[in-house]
Amino acid sequence: MEREGRWLEQLVSLLEQFADETGAVFESPGFINSPDPGERQREIDVLVRRKVGTVEILVLIECRDRAGHQGVDWIEQIDAKRRSLQASAAVAVSRSGFTTGAIAAAARFGIELRSVNDITLDDFSSWATWVDMLVQNRRAEIQQIYIEFETTEGTDAAAALGDLPTDTACFVADQTGERMTAGQLWDGAVSPQDSVVYRDLPAGEFRGVRINAIYSQPGLGVTFDWGGIVTRVKAIKFEARVWIEESTQPMHPMAYSGVGGVEHGRVLETSVDGKQLHFFMSPSEDGVFRIAAAVDGQWMTGEAPPAGQSSVAIRADNSDVVAE
Repeated sequence: MEREGRWLEQLVSLLEQFADETGAVFESPGFINSPDPGERQREIDVLVRRKVGTVEILVLIECRDRAGHQGVDWIEQIDAKRRSLQASAAVAVSRSGFTTGAIAAAARFGIELRSVNDITLDDFSSWATWVDMLVQNRRAEIQQIYIEFETTEGTDAAAALGDLPTDTACFVADQTGERMTAGQLWDGAVSPQDSVVYRDLPAGEFRGVRINAIYSQPGLGVTFDWGGIVTRVKAIKFEARVWIEESTQPMHPMAYSGVGGVEHGRVLETSVDGKQLHFFMSPSEDGVFRIAAAVDGQWMTGEAPPAGQSSVAIRADNSDVVAE
């Protein structure tokens, strides 16, 4: 079970990666060996490592998701931690702001302050008019499966298959050794033809499709392995109906700000099929907004886009298989 406030650490790590232009490495949580003899590793909410020449620069980011403005004591603890670990800089991020004393102490110690604040969709609309996400769930219902086996043992396999629940992992992928269900084989077969299967299909309407999957090619082999019957699969023909479900997903807008309300970025947060989605925006010097997205903490493009890069196209979809 994740500890309280972990979500804020992960969000701040993404926000800082989005703002970074130096190629720094972000770890959340991060760990540093304590310089004090006999002391264990020290944990940092977000640890940033970057190199200047041959010298490694460490930045500590500590986060708090607590009620009430955070005070001087916490700032002093962060400063002591920074000095103990010989880090170059430190940042304190609060969900609820800072006291006047904490702001003064941070200025004295050279600690940067940030806040993650809830804002309204109207506030977000001053940066972008798009504040809703249309989710398309691509659905499929397998109606018939025709299997061609390579050997005569396939007759026994077909009989055994007919008595098995559709979610039985009775197929084995030769290349990986992974056990798979008929639904998973469908997913693998339909993915390369996804754009054709669902092309121009209006939401809520059904379409009958047939997908032929050939498993005799090198590296694509599949074996039926269940109840003592082992035989290779030559091909499978799926008959299914597919449809698209659409829904508007509510978005949670937040602003990432420094002292004085200077905004470093905004984020829309939502969840689709159990996956956390974040959409990030920040203005560049020429007034053009940078946009990026992450799913479960991983950038859609593989890395946070550098400054000046254009937007990332997003489509949230999935394919669930329900067998009758």
